Amino acid sequence: LDPEPRREAAAGRMLDYYLHTAHAAAALLDPHQDPLPLAPPEPGVTPEPLTGQAAALAWLAIEHSALVRTVEQAGSRGWDGYAWRLASALEEFLNRRGHFADWVAIQRTALTAGERLADPAVRARAHRGLARAHARLGKHEPAHAHFARALDLFTALDDLVGQAHTLLGTSFTWAGQGEHARALRQAERALDLYRGAGDQR
Repeated sequence: LDPEPRREAAAGRMLDYYLHTAHAAAALLDPHQDPLPLAPPEPGVTPEPLTGQAAALAWLAIEHSALVRTVEQAGSRGWDGYAWRLASALEEFLNRRGHFADWVAIQRTALTAGERLADPAVRARAHRGLARAHARLGKHEPAHAHFARALDLFTALDDLVGQAHTLLGTSFTWAGQGEHARALRQAERALDLYRGAGDQR
């Protein structure tokens, strides 16, 4: 076996490859997503040259199980920056393909990473991701609880767009429960915040 430093370096390059390729794939699936702060790839890391949505979906589908395991492994090793960023990059794919249980699992890992990092922005994104995944599973009570926690955190951060995304998710969840008046109120609040932030997406 390689000495430990070489194994660690190889594991870091693998994580970097998956993160940068997944991030590029996510940007192709949803060009209007929130930007994900990434450092340049490590030396020796060459992300896949994805050229469109079809290529992005194909790569994500092939690597799906490995990507989910990689999030969990990054979390278990304390590589928290990789764990939450990769979890975030996978959200759109897992949502589109209906992998809601995997979505919940990796967002829990992201939330743990955010707690270890003491980073409220990471925790807010993870709570929102957990809320969306629970809503897609039809688990409305935990969905609303996570949306509420995310909204509190984004409000404390004075992140208007984060608040708006969260309220829009809450709106969709109420709509899915047939609570259309509540859904409309949340959507109107989201619209006001998007306008206040100058966000045209």
